[in-house]
Amino acid sequence: MSNLDYAGPLVEFLVLANVATQFGETLEFDPLACKITNHDEASAALSRPYRNGWTL
Repeated sequence: MSNLDYAGPLVEFLVLANVATQFGETLEFDPLACKITNHDEASAALSRPYRNGWTL
């Protein structure tokens, strides 16, 4: 059995760290909206567009 209470925030941290290294700037993250508030291009890097016919 996995502990998602621990794994979810850890994965979020790792994704944010990866995006931050790509842009080399201080980024401000809004965890409730799951967006980077001060850099539109970095915020777009947090997700990918879905292929036609695929959604969540």
